[in-house]
Amino acid sequence: MIEIINKENCSGCSACAMVCPKKCIKMEKDNEGFFYPIINKKLCINCNRCSNVCPIQNRRKIKDYHLEGIVCCSKNENVRKSSTSGGFFAELAKAVLKENGIVYGVLYDEKFLPKHKCIKTSKELKRICRSKYIQSDVNESYKEAKKYLDADKIVLFSGTPCQIMGLKNYLNRDYNNLITCDVVCRGVISPFLWIKHLNEIKYKYNSEIEYIGFREKFSSFHKTRLIIRLKNGKFYAPSIDIEWISRFFSLGICLRPSCYKCAFKGLYRASDFTMFDCWNLSRLVKSEKDDDKGYTNVLIHTSKARKYLDKIKDELNYWQIDVNKAKKYDGVMIDNCVNLPINRKNFFDDMDRYNITKLGEIYAPIPLKILVKEKIKNIMIKLKLRRY
Repeated sequence: MIEIINKENCSGCSACAMVCPKKCIKMEKDNEGFFYPIINKKLCINCNRCSNVCPIQNRRKIKDYHLEGIVCCSKNENVRKSSTSGGFFAELAKAVLKENGIVYGVLYDEKFLPKHKCIKTSKELKRICRSKYIQSDVNESYKEAKKYLDADKIVLFSGTPCQIMGLKNYLNRDYNNLITCDVVCRGVISPFLWIKHLNEIKYKYNSEIEYIGFREKFSSFHKTRLIIRLKNGKFYAPSIDIEWISRFFSLGICLRPSCYKCAFKGLYRASDFTMFDCWNLSRLVKSEKDDDKGYTNVLIHTSKARKYLDKIKDELNYWQIDVNKAKKYDGVMIDNCVNLPINRKNFFDDMDRYNITKLGEIYAPIPLKILVKEKIKNIMIKLKLRRY
């Protein structure tokens, strides 16, 4: 029987709940909004499947493993513009969908909480593109993916490294028709903090939310920002220097406990592909100049990944890169975890007591110089947002 004594030993991947033959494990949110397994011991038969499937306790080895890297962007400007970085995942997903395959990614539900869902058409693709830094609810996606795989459907499954390892352990066998893609992850934000933030924005602007772009290329790739469009036509779009959720995330004060001791760091991954932003194109590819529209670093771990890269290479501008250089300049989080802030517990204790602004003033104060600069900048931004 799996037993979570220290929360840092659970990534919330949900594999244990999905593998349980008696359905006696439920994933429930704690006071911070993160999912943990709760076991009905009366129904448990001590089969230990839950412990055996746990990705933190059991690291699955990849048989066909090699490593190479590219940096790329989609040749389609619309795809690139609507992606967080270079549009690699969108092009990969389009290729799978053309083969009548299934693509699993993260979309927002009606409350703007991230959930893992599958799509079957290119029209749905925009819903699962773009980064979402809040932990997604995996729900029944591993089970669903297995049904499609057993029916010989090609399945592309994307997620954080712990979710990919959870899926691999749940499946407990290698599928030739499964393609996995993980992201280099800094950590996941508390869903409760996120909902609190959204509720305060809705109250402030007296409107429901229509759209959220967590890292919108508002002016350029290097100057992305969280943009929230409300149904009354108003926008919430401060720069990351003064946006509270962005500041909390940057300080690492609002992350899941397991993120501070992530078990899935390193170049060796359970996935076929690993993606992360490319901020330093000219350092990695000296012959190229960064056009500030976004590029993606991609690590290719398997021959299966190489096969699918060959399928989409005509849709990409891409360059071979030195993996260690990419890690040095853009991939600091490949190996490293965020340090646990000493005041994290106090932050979550105060989350229900104070509003977001007060929390920010206490735990992530903004320097006066930045505040003045942003006020001047916002005059220009408001004019631009009217045409956005």
